[in-house]
Amino acid sequence: MQMPFVVPQFISLRYSRISALLRTLTLTIVCLLAVPPDLLLAQNGKPQQPGVDRERQRELRPAPLRQRAVDQIILKDDTRLFGGAVDPSMGTLLIRSAWVQETLPEFWTSTIEPQLNNANDDRTKQLSGRLQTELEQYQQSADPDPARVGLLRDLIARLEADAETVPPVMVLKIPAAMIHRESRQPASARAIGVLGVLNEVENVEILSRDDVAAALRQIPPAQQRLPPQLPLPQFDVDRAMGQMLAAADFKQDACSRFVSMGNRFLPENGEANIQELLAEMMTQNLQSQLNELLNGDLPPAQRTSAQQSQSSLYPSPDEATRRAATAAGHNTVVISSMTLNSTAGTCTASRGLHHRMPDGEWRLVHGVTGTGSTATVTPDQLTAIQNDPQIKELQGLIGGLGLGGGELDTALRMGAAVQNAIGSADDGLFQWCDQTIGLPKQYTHDGAVPVVPLVAPAAAQ
Repeated sequence: MQMPFVVPQFISLRYSRISALLRTLTLTIVCLLAVPPDLLLAQNGKPQQPGVDRERQRELRPAPLRQRAVDQIILKDDTRLFGGAVDPSMGTLLIRSAWVQETLPEFWTSTIEPQLNNANDDRTKQLSGRLQTELEQYQQSADPDPARVGLLRDLIARLEADAETVPPVMVLKIPAAMIHRESRQPASARAIGVLGVLNEVENVEILSRDDVAAALRQIPPAQQRLPPQLPLPQFDVDRAMGQMLAAADFKQDACSRFVSMGNRFLPENGEANIQELLAEMMTQNLQSQLNELLNGDLPPAQRTSAQQSQSSLYPSPDEATRRAATAAGHNTVVISSMTLNSTAGTCTASRGLHHRMPDGEWRLVHGVTGTGSTATVTPDQLTAIQNDPQIKELQGLIGGLGLGGGELDTALRMGAAVQNAIGSADDGLFQWCDQTIGLPKQYTHDGAVPVVPLVAPAAAQ
C-alpha cells in the first residue's frame, strides 16, 4: 500500500516564511512606485510658535520652581537666568534670546550683546570670505549659471547686512566668578526643558514641565529640533558653507536624487524596471532569509546598535551614486529612504542632503524625516495609485505570489502612506532650505547652537 506523501514540518515552515517574504517584497515595491518623481508638496508657512495660548498669557502665573522644566543660575548681582543645562560643567546654559531681551534688557545690552556681536563678526568674516572665493571660482567655470551667480552674491550681501542678527537660542558660558548659585532639575525634567528652549516654546522659562511637554507634542516630529551634541561643537565653517550651498542646489534643482532600496540606490526620477527590481529584491532577501535559517535568528537584545544606527536613516551615497552625481555636474545629492511597518500601517520616510566638501569628502549636511499612516489615506489617493501604469504592471506580475485583493489593497494603502510621509519630509526640507538661504546668519537652526562666552566684570574677577 502506497503511503501518502507528507510535507515535512520544517519544509512547510520554510515555505510559510518565504511566502510571507514575497508578500513583504510586493508591499515594498508598491510603496516605492507610489512615490511620484514630481512629489514636491507646497511648503507650509512658519508653524505657530508652540506654547500657552496668547489669550491665557495675561492670566499666566509662573509655576513653582520645583515643578518647572528649566534650570536656574543666579548671578552674584542677583540676575536670575532660566534655561537648560546642556553640559555637565557649571555655568553652561541654553537660553532663549527673546526671553532675556524682554525680561533682562540691561543684562542683555551690557553683558551678552557685546560678546554675541564679536562671535557674529568672526563667523561673518569666515563665511563671506569663503562664499566670495566660491563665487569667483564659479564665475571662471565653463558655463556659469546667472541664477547661481546671483544667489551667491545675495548670500554674501545678506551675511554682511545681517551681521547683528540675533539667533533665537544660544548657549551662555558663564564664568564661575559671576555665579552665586546654580540649581538643576532632575534629568528627566531637564531633558524636557532643553527641548522646550531649543524649540522656542513660549514661556518655557515659567511653565510647568507638564505644560512644556504638552507644547512639544504640538510640534510635528519632522520640525522638531534636537538637543546640541556634547561636547558643544565649535563653529564649523566647512559645514556652514556646505549647508548653504546644498540648500541653494536643492532650491535650484541642481542636485542628484536617489532612493535607497536595499543595497541599491535608484534614480528618483528614473523609470523602474518592475521585473528586474522584483527579481533582484527577491534574490537579495531570499539569500538573507537563507542565511537566517542556517545561522539562526539573533534575539533583539543581541542586535548591536551599529546595526540600527543613524546610517540606516540617512544612508550615505555609494561610489556609483557619487560618480553619477559628478558626471551630472552636481555637488549635492538627495537620498531618500523608507521604513515600513505593515502591521501597524505606518511608515517613516527620510530625506538626507549630502554635499561634497572642498576636500572631496561627501558629508550629510541636513536630514529630515516624515511619517505616514494608512489611517489618513483618502479614496482619491488610492485611485491615483491604482491608475499608475507601473502599479498596473506590477498587478500583472503578482498572480503567482498568492496575493489576494485584500493584500494588494493593503499594499496600495501603504504606498499612499509613503506618499504622505515623503510629502511631510519635503515640507521640512523646503523650510530648512528657505531658512538657510533667506537668513544665512541663522545657519544654527539645525542644532549647531552658537556658544557665547561671557566675560565677568572687572569687579567680579
